[in-house]
Amino acid sequence: MNSQLKDLLNILGKDVVERAKSNLKVTQSIRYPNGKTYKRNRYASGKLYNSLTFKASVAGGKPFIKFTTKDDATGQYADIVEYGRRPGATPPPIDPIIEWMKVRKIRLRNSKNEFIKYSKEAEYNAAKRIAWAIGRNGTPGILYYTTALQEILDERSDAFFQYLNEAISDRKSTRLNSSHLVISYAVFCLKKK
Repeated sequence: MNSQLKDLLNILGKDVVERAKSNLKVTQSIRYPNGKTYKRNRYASGKLYNSLTFKASVAGGKPFIKFTTKDDATGQYADIVEYGRRPGATPPPIDPIIEWMKVRKIRLRNSKNEFIKYSKEAEYNAAKRIAWAIGRNGTPGILYYTTALQEILDERSDAFFQYLNEAISDRKSTRLNSSHLVISYAVFCLKKK
């Protein structure tokens, strides 16, 4: 990959990651499958936020940026936050829910919606009920990476795409513009249509 093209991809990758991080902290109205709407952000412990990264490379002769996380465990969670979880899916593991409850300072309630005294057993049972509800009802995605990529590309001028064309003109004769940039599973590829 020539250095000019690599520099362009790295600038674009850094901008998208920063915007994705910003999107995780934004409070949104999220409509859940049960029909209720809640104001939420997806920033709790900061693990996902701090693990967002990208890798620029050339695949099959084409410039390629993969937006990912620094480890596989966070990557699985990242996909769920990005795309959501379908109703009827296997419930998530309970331990991360317990950790989330602690970070979010969730107060435990009984079946009458009254606050109860904390105990490990009550915490575990609450986390188990949350996991079952998530499995049964699903969760909506927030498309934090997809939205970040689209916003950054929309902000780029025609001069950016002209510069990109010049950077790869020695590799192939394809002329690129913003309509050639395709989003697929939070992966950015430059492809010929």
